[in-house]
Amino acid sequence: MVGEKEARRGGIWPLKQYNWAMQGWKIKIAFLLLVFGLIGGCEQALFPEGLARSPYERYQILRGQERQATETNAYGGDQPALRERLRPLDTP
Repeated sequence: MVGEKEARRGGIWPLKQYNWAMQGWKIKIAFLLLVFGLIGGCEQALFPEGLARSPYERYQILRGQERQATETNAYGGDQPALRERLRPLDTP
């Protein structure tokens, strides 16, 4: 058994109080690093625009069967050209 004197001294883990005031500066620095990391973001785009996105798309480009990825909608914005990309290859 552990003596009462040792328990009062703080020698046993459950009875030892964690001093948050001493660790406060570490928490503040970690928080600031997290905030700056989220605000900073990435410098470059993860996927460049001109790069083929799949092996199948690369196959189509090499054989001259590339299809348009986006088309202009009625409001002037770009939208994915799903019908163009999903139609069979042998149809013009």
